[in-house]
Amino acid sequence: SLAQQAPLPCGTDAERQRLIREEPGYLQYETSLREELREIMRNNATQRDGMTVYTIPIVFHVLHLRGVENISNEQILDAVRILNEDFRKLNADTAGVWSFFQPRIGDAFMEFRLPTKDPVGNCTTGIERIMTVETMRGTAASKLKPWPRDKYLNVWVNRSMGGSGAAGYFSGFPAIADGIMILNGYVGGSGTNWTSDDFTSRALSHEIGHFFSLNHVWGENNGEDGAPAGHMSPACGDDGVDDA
Repeated sequence: SLAQQAPLPCGTDAERQRLIREEPGYLQYETSLREELREIMRNNATQRDGMTVYTIPIVFHVLHLRGVENISNEQILDAVRILNEDFRKLNADTAGVWSFFQPRIGDAFMEFRLPTKDPVGNCTTGIERIMTVETMRGTAASKLKPWPRDKYLNVWVNRSMGGSGAAGYFSGFPAIADGIMILNGYVGGSGTNWTSDDFTSRALSHEIGHFFSLNHVWGENNGEDGAPAGHMSPACGDDGVDDA
């Protein structure tokens, strides 16, 4: 039945709205983070040679109640395969991109791998299974047992998104919740509960783009009603990327 449903949207904008409403220090944190990132880019603009491939250790925390949300290792491995296709420009369909945009197809020179060591040095598959009712909630508070954010990219897989109607979202605030929450049917391109749609299999790539500070192309203005003045509006926003 999942295969016949329309793909669910990204919930990152909605999560940002929630943080603005509920966390008094969020906007100050966001402003400081962006300035820090700009400073890092200014200081390192000439240091990256464009050919060095960076490895991103990615750990999957599977929140489950022994249901279909307890996806297989094979489904997670397929998700990592897709991430590396998307971020390294290895997709077979890039040959069909309009010639004008061919030179603009990006290779991020980043590869994702499941870690072989956990935070205390024990051997690991990079897949952690946690039996919990939080799989039915999928909120920021459901991000159980995070691994250190300065060493791993955390992904939590769950069965429900707490009624938000989203497929997944990224949030980096507070630090303990830094990472991605995503529905089990939007992980990988095959497996125990895949949606059988090539587009939905790219949901994790989309959310990881947010992890690396990429906004939606319409910026932070998506026309949501009831948002704080000056932060969301029906007008098109700025995604922060130089299009020149």
